[in-house]
Amino acid sequence: MSSPSYNATFLSDQQEQSTMLLDDSVTVTVLHSEMPPQLTINPGKNERQTLAHLFNLLSNGDLMRLRRVCRGMRILVDAFVTQKLNIETSLIVYFGTAARARRFREHQQRLGAVLSGAWSYLFLSGASHLAPSLCPLDIYVDHSSVPAVANILRPMGFQYCSTRWELVHDHRLKFQATFEENRGRTNGTSEGSFVYCFTNRNVLARVFGATHGILNAIFEQESTMTHNLVSASDAWSVFPSSTFDRLEPTPIITHKTFNFITGGYRGSLGLDISQFSSAPGKEFLLGPHQFGDTSMWRYRLAPPISNNKDDSTALLLLHGWSVIYAAARFQILYRITDCGFLNCEYCMPRFLNIIIESYRTVSEE
Repeated sequence: MSSPSYNATFLSDQQEQSTMLLDDSVTVTVLHSEMPPQLTINPGKNERQTLAHLFNLLSNGDLMRLRRVCRGMRILVDAFVTQKLNIETSLIVYFGTAARARRFREHQQRLGAVLSGAWSYLFLSGASHLAPSLCPLDIYVDHSSVPAVANILRPMGFQYCSTRWELVHDHRLKFQATFEENRGRTNGTSEGSFVYCFTNRNVLARVFGATHGILNAIFEQESTMTHNLVSASDAWSVFPSSTFDRLEPTPIITHKTFNFITGGYRGSLGLDISQFSSAPGKEFLLGPHQFGDTSMWRYRLAPPISNNKDDSTALLLLHGWSVIYAAARFQILYRITDCGFLNCEYCMPRFLNIIIESYRTVSEE
């Protein structure tokens, strides 16, 4: 018996239509127009069940392509993902109870911390609960706030340990001594973060104290698949298409640079895209990009956090980067880090001057 076929139709003022094949058994029909298409389905119970069944058949890559069909489909996909991925259910396996998971999110919002690393990829893939003992919970926060995170974790049974999960004698004193040593190095170091490990003997939480901005620390990870951020209220993927689209390989990071410049810092990633079968997607378009622009994937977390506000904190909003070609088969992602002075002088002319300087410098190298 053949699999059922589900069709979602979006109507507009014109009658031209096209059909996009998502899977052997799933098609979506779209009627095109110069005007933005409008969803005509009255989302009753039966329609919601049908859409939920259809979306459950799709991978994240399929959902990414589906949400690009039109605005109405994007809204439906994002609503489905929000309902499917429960952040507190994923955090319970690390913190033990729903109350602790909620408390952690409240502190996370207060500190402007985000979750990233391999855990963020598994979370966005709906698999973060499968092997918590093998996947650390990676917490990114400004380095000055690391002691505050430690004070949140300790009442939940975590204590400072080595990177090999080995418990240390006088763990509080050892943590404080390590933090003070690293604090004296933050301004002059080229390292994006200092790592502090905590364990409750079952799972590991790694706290990355960012020295030059959270996004800079996240870009220092070894794969673009982990360049995701989960704040207290939102989840973001910086490179969603290349991360979740199974039809294309993930770009390979070939090299990274970091330099001090007047009034701040700059860094770059070299990305090998030679194995792409087609032109890179919107996330790798040449030119400037800003955190939160339309090339990223964002959705609201469920359940919502109390006193919910837009969690795009200043640590994130003051980040931007520019994509350029520097050599054959390589695409360079240039990033600008929050340098403090941007807090007072953040404006588009200033931002463009920094980008132009980055282009000039890279072209001379």
